[in-house]
Amino acid sequence: MFLQQQKQEYTCRIPHHYFMNKKVVYVIIIISQSYLTAKVHRLRYSQCEKFHAQLEKTISQLRIITGLPAFPGKKLFGSHNNTVEGIQRRKIELKTYYNQLLQLDNIQALPQMVNFLPDTSDENELSQLILAQSAAQNFVFIIDSFKRHDDVVFYFIQVIDNKSKTKWRYKARYSDLRDIHEALKACKTKLPEFPKRNIFGTTNDSLEEIEKRRKGLEQYLNDLFSDPELCDNEVLVYFIQNSIRESKKLQKYDEQKMISQLKIKSTENNFQKKVINQSLKKSLYPIKQQSQEDESSI
Repeated sequence: MFLQQQKQEYTCRIPHHYFMNKKVVYVIIIISQSYLTAKVHRLRYSQCEKFHAQLEKTISQLRIITGLPAFPGKKLFGSHNNTVEGIQRRKIELKTYYNQLLQLDNIQALPQMVNFLPDTSDENELSQLILAQSAAQNFVFIIDSFKRHDDVVFYFIQVIDNKSKTKWRYKARYSDLRDIHEALKACKTKLPEFPKRNIFGTTNDSLEEIEKRRKGLEQYLNDLFSDPELCDNEVLVYFIQNSIRESKKLQKYDEQKMISQLKIKSTENNFQKKVINQSLKKSLYPIKQQSQEDESSI
């Protein structure tokens, strides 16, 4: 008798990370397969560790019979944050941990898990956005993170195509999205409110202001594409096609960056081997010379 494997309701993705105050912040996305909803967390390793400890405490208090997956341990020497390989390894470990955790149905009602999982209730705004408006809204947007480079902030945007069941990711500046808004004004007067610039100071100088703008831009894009009158607008058609093109450029850049890092690592390893070989030759030379002198004396 063969038992059909039950499809896992929740899955975890950790597509990338960024640095904040010299600490690595992992972008952890929890996805509900049935409701097509997602929740994005931005957590440091220490926060993930604290979450695990809180789960263990609650499970013990409620006497729930279950075994939590092992939480990824710290390195005995050094830190994962010191190398690209270490951070990548930690991302894989955390992703494996969370996917194992999400398989435990009997803990999903715990307070920690309720706050961690996407809200699949009817009152959830994102759920309504994707489900109730799916007929009118083809595309859904999740701005999962941002990155500051010099004085410019890039927002990383996931685009989900509900009709073709495909998705892609690209980066854009605030000014890029503002240009789209300005172009739309020429053909439609009533548009969702676009996040405004600060009258005093610069948004890019404050992480709190950047986060506020991220949420505002995400809301704006989803409100924009929920308008049936704008579905076939040539400006938005261009916007989607351009996002696909930029996504391919970003993917190519990531691949080239990885290849470059591997080449640098290979060069470093070759240099270390060369240094070690030279050191060995120098250390063995006196022994060889002494051996030759002994032979000549005989």
